[in-house]
Amino acid sequence: MLMILVSGILAALFLNVRSFNTAGGVICLKEHQLNELANATPISFSDFRNIPEYFDGGREWKHCPSIARVARNLEPCDASWAYVLAETLTDRWCIMTKDEKKKFQFSGNDLFECCPDCFIGRYCNSGAHLVKALRYLQKTGVTTGAENRTGCKPIMPALSKKDVLAKEFCHRFCRICYKRASYKNDKKFMTSLKYLFNFVGSSADNLKKEIMTNGPVITCMKVSEKLLRYVNGVYVPAENETIIGNLEHCVKIMGWGVELNDVPFWWVVNSWGLLWGEDGKFKFPQNSTKLGFGGVAIAPMPKPDMDWPDGDGVLSSECNNLLSIPQFKKALAQT
Repeated sequence: MLMILVSGILAALFLNVRSFNTAGGVICLKEHQLNELANATPISFSDFRNIPEYFDGGREWKHCPSIARVARNLEPCDASWAYVLAETLTDRWCIMTKDEKKKFQFSGNDLFECCPDCFIGRYCNSGAHLVKALRYLQKTGVTTGAENRTGCKPIMPALSKKDVLAKEFCHRFCRICYKRASYKNDKKFMTSLKYLFNFVGSSADNLKKEIMTNGPVITCMKVSEKLLRYVNGVYVPAENETIIGNLEHCVKIMGWGVELNDVPFWWVVNSWGLLWGEDGKFKFPQNSTKLGFGGVAIAPMPKPDMDWPDGDGVLSSECNNLLSIPQFKKALAQT
C-alpha cells in the first residue's frame, strides 16, 4: 500500500514538474455538430432495472484486455482524443463479437497521423476537433495496430516535435512483414454512434445502462493542476481550480461504484501512464460537473460485419531475426 502511494505521488510530481503539455487537447462534440455525423442517436433506455451499485467493465468482459488498459498518450502534444477513441472502439468491437481469438486493437497512431482535417491548425500544436475525428472513422476508417508490434500500424515510440509539426507524417502503408491486408483493406469503420449530453443526475442511469450493455464511453473534461496531483480515492473538485490550457482532454468511462463514505463515482481510464492515479485510472464523483465533466458521453459503434482473421498478427520469427540489421530496424520504426 505504501509503495502504491509513493508511486502515485512521484507520478503526480512528475506530471506537475514537466508542466502538463497544453499543446493539443480537443474541442469536444457539440449538439449543433450532430448533423455532421451519420447515424447519430441519443442514448435512451426505458428499463433501468438490474443496474448494479458497482460495475467494472474490465472485470465484466475479461476477454477484452483493452477495456482496463491505459490508453497511450502521444507526446509532445495531448492526443488523448485519438488514442481514447481508438481504445473505446476496440473495447466495443471485442464486446460485440464475443470472440476471445480476435484480440486486435484499432490504431490510435493511424487516426492521429492520417487525419489532418481533425486538427484545428497546424497539427497537434493547436488541438483537434472531436467531431472531425468521429467523421473520419465513419468515412475513412482506421487500421489495426498495438504497442506489441501487432496489426498494420503498431503504436511506435513517440514522435518528435519536429515530426508532429511536419506538413505530412502519415504513412499510408502497413508495417514490414504484415501479410494480412493492404493499408486500405485493413481499415475498420465506425458505423454509428450514440451520445448523451449532461449525464449528471437522473440521466446517469441511461449512461450506466449503455456501458453495461455495449461497453465503455468517451467523455471530455478540463485538466487542472489538482487533477495532475491526483493519487487515489474519489477526486474532490475544488471551488476555484487552476485550469491548464484552453481545450479539453478525452478520457474513457468504464464503470462506476460507491466509495466507503457513500459517494457515488465514475470509474475512469486516463492516458497519463500507469504510475498516475490508481494504475492510470481515477474516480470522479457522479454528481459533479466540475472541470466540465458530465457534459457529453460518446459511444462509438463499430461496423458489426467487419471481417478479421484469427490470431494477433505478431511479427514472424524471420522478421524478428532481421531486427538485428540496422537498416531493417530503421525501416520498421517508420511503418
